[in-house]
Amino acid sequence: MKNMLLITIDSLRADQIYPYNSCGTLSPNISKMAHESTVFDNAFSHGPCTFASFPAILTSTYPLMYGGYPYLDSDRITMAEILEQHGFTTGAFTNNPYLSRSYGYNRGFKVFEDFMLPKSIRTCADIKFFFKNYDFITRKLITRLIRGLYVVFAPADTVVRKAIKFITENADRRFFLWVHFMDAHFPYHPYISTNMPGWKLKNILRKNIDRITKDEISEIKTLHTAAIRYVDENLGRLFDFLNDKKLIDSTMVVITSDHGEEFFEHLHFGHGPELHDELLHVPLIIFTNGLFKRRRVRTLVGQINIAPTILSLLNLPRPSIFLGKDLFISLE
Repeated sequence: MKNMLLITIDSLRADQIYPYNSCGTLSPNISKMAHESTVFDNAFSHGPCTFASFPAILTSTYPLMYGGYPYLDSDRITMAEILEQHGFTTGAFTNNPYLSRSYGYNRGFKVFEDFMLPKSIRTCADIKFFFKNYDFITRKLITRLIRGLYVVFAPADTVVRKAIKFITENADRRFFLWVHFMDAHFPYHPYISTNMPGWKLKNILRKNIDRITKDEISEIKTLHTAAIRYVDENLGRLFDFLNDKKLIDSTMVVITSDHGEEFFEHLHFGHGPELHDELLHVPLIIFTNGLFKRRRVRTLVGQINIAPTILSLLNLPRPSIFLGKDLFISLE
């Protein structure tokens, strides 16, 4: 494989999409990709939240090994740093605050946008960031004033647009691109404005658990599934672009999530410090365009194995500090 595309979808649990359930209508583009991929049926995150899972995904080490999280400790070598050392052009578009440059996730990336408001405008980098993203930042400020407490994330359309621009500019080079989508993360922007008023969602979540009705839970789930469908639609644009540019033949695609989401199955909503399957069982789909035959793998696997597997498929050595292994070795 020549190139690498890592797709991470925040708050997406495995049983919400095909091939982990029998219905492929919610995410037809992911489903189509999964039909040609290796699907790991029992992939689990190393924690029920973003800053517990991503150290495992990007550095193949356990989250608490380097003094805890959420900061990406300088003692960790990231997959992006390794690929950059081997001549890859690296890019990332992620708008989760815990995956921002403030927490060290920009290391190894030549192009890195986290869509966060700069803490100051005293540096050239901050000023450049502001003027490159002034349209989104302005919308974010206005939306925060209107909506109040809730954080507003860059939508999938923006992330994919940036990704396509990056690929276009680097199509003649080996590239590693990481895109992270926040649409399925609470508060499911912009669906609370179209499918449910924001005030109604707030009122439901303020209730005691025994006063929340099945219909209200169903309404919240509808917001979440609408967000997943929106991400899938935009991933379809990205996959079509790779096809049109004849890059899909040489690009490995990995699709996963950092954690799932709970909808009162265990008397809680969202993703708190718990270890239920709803929070830890995540999708893991690896597309290698025929390098390995299509298959379903039922072996229990952790996300600590993702980075070593990617390096192996790109024919690069695994650093000794990586604790995971190549997932495909045992399948040959």
